[in-house]
Amino acid sequence: MAAVLSCILPVHGPAPQLGQTLDSILNQSFGWFELLLLDDGSTNENTSLCRQYAQKDVRIRLFRLSQASEAEMKNTAIDEAEGRYLAFVEPGEMLGSKAFAKMVQAMENRGLDWISANYTLQGSQQSQPMEHPAFAAQEKEQLWQQFPSYYKTGQLEVLCNKLYRTQLIREFGLRFLPLEAWMQTLTFQLDYLRAVRSMEHMAESLAQCPVPPWQEDTQPLASLTMTQQKLEALHPFLNEEQQASLYAPLVADSLPPLVTTQFDLVCSKETNYSFEERSQALETIFAQPLWHAALLSQLKQRTGFYNQCVCKAVEAKNPSLILLPLRLKRPKG
Repeated sequence: MAAVLSCILPVHGPAPQLGQTLDSILNQSFGWFELLLLDDGSTNENTSLCRQYAQKDVRIRLFRLSQASEAEMKNTAIDEAEGRYLAFVEPGEMLGSKAFAKMVQAMENRGLDWISANYTLQGSQQSQPMEHPAFAAQEKEQLWQQFPSYYKTGQLEVLCNKLYRTQLIREFGLRFLPLEAWMQTLTFQLDYLRAVRSMEHMAESLAQCPVPPWQEDTQPLASLTMTQQKLEALHPFLNEEQQASLYAPLVADSLPPLVTTQFDLVCSKETNYSFEERSQALETIFAQPLWHAALLSQLKQRTGFYNQCVCKAVEAKNPSLILLPLRLKRPKG
């Protein structure tokens, strides 16, 4: 029987959990799929493991794409795929054993363009469920009603919790762009959303994903900068889709709590940033009107003389005054 689904797995650079990812795909209860396994040849270990699995399972089609970028590998797989649905999985991601079965059934029974499910972010110390209530959008307007909460719960952060319709991707000429991995994922999904007419989201968690490197970046303002870049990608998309009214609430929900958290980390004695790093981070916040305004809106809600002084220093955009307590020696005893 011809493949109903094509699962695309690019192996790009070190992939310590590649074997576990392959096992989670090949052990699916739904068997009518092909696995397009793309190896960039960057490590002998990856190449050897890919070859071993391809020799054991006829559902695997192995492609050796030396020095290809991750975007090029995915685009090649889109062109080669034989299934009418596409799944994208990255090394380190794990699928529940019934993920394909449940999502294919939904796509087939209801003629959907897109199906997604909840997933879990797995860190080194703890896991975080990424959950959104189930919904069915048979019309685009119903989808837009769900979009703000869908975005805020991280459903556009990953690919592996979804199935895509191959014909729709080809019809609209959708490609992965040569961008950073997180932006590549977001822009592809926004492009696909433009083409989607109907979709459903399942409340069940069907995938597990490692915490992306950018979320573990310890540099000051790393997560804030990333959030700002995501919002900047969303803005033209929402304008083009005539949903500009959704943008301001997303900014209001995303930036104030995040910029305040980052501000507190920069000013905390418990973090190991140098004084120069702290000062530069504050200057960066003050240079961004949206960040500065969002921070002030949160600080003005805090009470007490010290917080009032901090708020005035932020209004004056004075890093030295804000960081003065860190320069003072702690009293002995």
